[in-house]
Amino acid sequence: MCWEYLSSSEPRARKQYTCGLCGLPIKRGVKHVVINGKVYGDFVSDRRHAVCNEVLSSVLQYGDLYGGDEFCFQEELGLPLLKTMGARNAIRT
Repeated sequence: MCWEYLSSSEPRARKQYTCGLCGLPIKRGVKHVVINGKVYGDFVSDRRHAVCNEVLSSVLQYGDLYGGDEFCFQEELGLPLLKTMGARNAIRT
C-alpha cells in the first residue's frame, strides 16, 4: 500500500495555509484538519478546510455505491453538492 495513515488533528491556523483539497486559503485562526501519513515511506502532511474534509469523506464513503462518480451520487443525494457549493462560498468570505 502506498499510503499509510499516521494521525490527524484539528488545530486553529496560526498563519494562512492552502487547503490541499480545494486550493483556497485556510485563513489565520480558522479550525481545520491536518492529516499526517507516509507515502512510499516519506512523511507527508496535508491541511484541509474542515468542510472540504467532510465532503471528501462523503465522496469516499458513498462514491462506490454510484460507480465512483461523485457528481452522480451528489445529484442523487442532493445534500453533498449543496454543502460543496456552500462551503466554497463560506470559505471565500
